[in-house]
Amino acid sequence: MQPIPTPVNLGVLIVPEMTTFVVERFGRYSATLGSGLHFLIPLTAITKVEPTSGS
Repeated sequence: MQPIPTPVNLGVLIVPEMTTFVVERFGRYSATLGSGLHFLIPLTAITKVEPTSGS
């Protein structure tokens, strides 16, 4: 399985299945995004990949 690169925030973010993204705004935790389509404010939100272990 290939690692998922850190996504660039362009306002619209698609999170793949079995993955969660952590959102930080101004260096502080803001939210955890599950799989699906999400809208973020560009330049203020930084996303980090957090793979979910599945069985």
